[in-house]
Amino acid sequence: MITEKWEYLRTAKGLLCFTINYSLDSTDFWKVYYLDKGELVYAKEGERMNFPSFKDFIGWAGSFYFSKGKLIDFITLGHGKSEVGDWDPEKDTFKMFKRRYKEYLAEVKKESN
Repeated sequence: MITEKWEYLRTAKGLLCFTINYSLDSTDFWKVYYLDKGELVYAKEGERMNFPSFKDFIGWAGSFYFSKGKLIDFITLGHGKSEVGDWDPEKDTFKMFKRRYKEYLAEVKKESN
């Protein structure tokens, strides 16, 4: 079973950012999304492997900058999906953001009922 921990910051003007952390086997995953007026402007994600012989070993991480729904810059570190030849950072990151944002909106709707 995967347990997710969500944290978010919102103001009267709307959601500013949200973070999702979860673990699977011996790997911790995190995703962070920052918004401006409801639009994604920055995303960060990564995975940390928990090996007994290493302390906080970052397996892979990436930072992604968006403007008007388009990826304008990104950087990755480590070994992971960015090394796969057909990886599309804009499509992959934005698709996951939209899915997670939809989950957030559904949860807020449940809370308000």
